[in-house]
Amino acid sequence: MTMQTFDTSSVSSRSVLGVSDLTADEIGAITRDALRGKLSPPDRGALDGVGAALLFEKPSLRTRASFEFGLGGLGANVVYFDLASQRIGVRESVKDYAKNLERWCDIVIARVYDHNVLVELAEHAS
Repeated sequence: MTMQTFDTSSVSSRSVLGVSDLTADEIGAITRDALRGKLSPPDRGALDGVGAALLFEKPSLRTRASFEFGLGGLGANVVYFDLASQRIGVRESVKDYAKNLERWCDIVIARVYDHNVLVELAEHAS
């Protein structure tokens, strides 16, 4: 099987809140990139200097471990926020979360109860 190279920069430069935010070509490109990464893993330093925030209202062993080991293994700095007892938007507004996190990290990964929280995070963060 020959692997083609696809430009996924359009996906990495915008918020993706669900599969409906992707075109069929982008889904294909992501799938091919993932397969390529499995067959020939990227450099362990491929994400050096990248900061990632994991915001979890819903606990999940597999999701947390996948992101922490995956991103960390590529050199990213990963910070886990356990928001099970203090949900986003209760003590601090969703906008506050977004405005602060955009200053400190490059990637926000959120596992939340309400999809509107993701929409608001994306609306207020660059």
